[in-house]
Amino acid sequence: MVLIWLSIDSYEREINRAHRSAVKRIQEHDSSASLPIILCVSGIIDVPADTASEDGNSVDRQVLELTDGWYTIRANVDPPMSRALKAGKLRVGFKIGVAGAKLDASREGTDVLEALNKSSLRITGNSTCLVEWYRPLGFTYKPFISTLRSLSPDGGNIPLLDIRVTKVFPLAYITTEKGKGGSPWSAEEEYKQQDEWNERYMQERSRLQADSERRMRGFEEDVEHLRSAIEGIDGSMDAYPCEDEELDLFRAAPSKSQHLKGMPGSAVLSLYMKAKEEFQTEMVNAQAEMEDQIRLREAQLQVWDAKALGEKMLQEGARYQVSNLIPAQQKAWATFRDKGEIYLSTSKATTWKRRDD
Repeated sequence: MVLIWLSIDSYEREINRAHRSAVKRIQEHDSSASLPIILCVSGIIDVPADTASEDGNSVDRQVLELTDGWYTIRANVDPPMSRALKAGKLRVGFKIGVAGAKLDASREGTDVLEALNKSSLRITGNSTCLVEWYRPLGFTYKPFISTLRSLSPDGGNIPLLDIRVTKVFPLAYITTEKGKGGSPWSAEEEYKQQDEWNERYMQERSRLQADSERRMRGFEEDVEHLRSAIEGIDGSMDAYPCEDEELDLFRAAPSKSQHLKGMPGSAVLSLYMKAKEEFQTEMVNAQAEMEDQIRLREAQLQVWDAKALGEKMLQEGARYQVSNLIPAQQKAWATFRDKGEIYLSTSKATTWKRRDD
């Protein structure tokens, strides 16, 4: 009579009141399997494994049958839960609280009566705990809080911890360059290394700038020398295209004035036009060449949910401090010594701060 009454009550709630159970909602993909849920262990199934252990012996695994009081679903367990089963700490009839579970099933929902052998939950030790016998089965709005004593290194993700901070260590820095791992260093050491790098950067920049200015002075002197040489030449004379070799010979001559004496006026005029053109081109390219030699890197940053930043947040030429970025397309990165871009991407924890300078 009790079973008949329970069957009638279940039919009344599910069919007439449209109150579906937690397992039914999960199997039909109407609720996420990661929500906090209380289930009862209704069975423990020993399944022969296809793999063997390191000593060559076959390894059996165990699968749990869990119920929400209406329907049953199977669950694969991880090593910590397998150890609990072998130690007898988890038995049939125990209620467990699960959070962060994953459903191994097809993309489309399946009828709960057909899904028992087609899908299963994946639960882990760190996201599972024993609960009191009187707790109602099904989804719960009260989260399960793990304790540090209950955690296992191979127990998977930890859904929630309630902690008290007892000590905050000083900020530390580590390198992420491949092959340069080592002990972390303090913020003071980081600032010192940053200052040393800035000093080396400015020294290298000053050296390159001096080299560029020295080279530019040479070009300018050649232009002035040739300008003086064409002052007495007929302005209507046509200049023919000048080859690079002719200008190189002029610059390498021990006496530039003596070199020009035996040349016709059209040739001197052509040299002047060629030297002036190179001088103007060098002025345009000097800054870009200097920046390239000190190997400033460029990056292509993919911004997820850029609309949430606002239309006027990202502007060309503006400067920002951006935190919590993730390397992307790592195989496509150019090395530090080569030209090319690196690729980065924002994450959920990325924050933006605009700099005024």
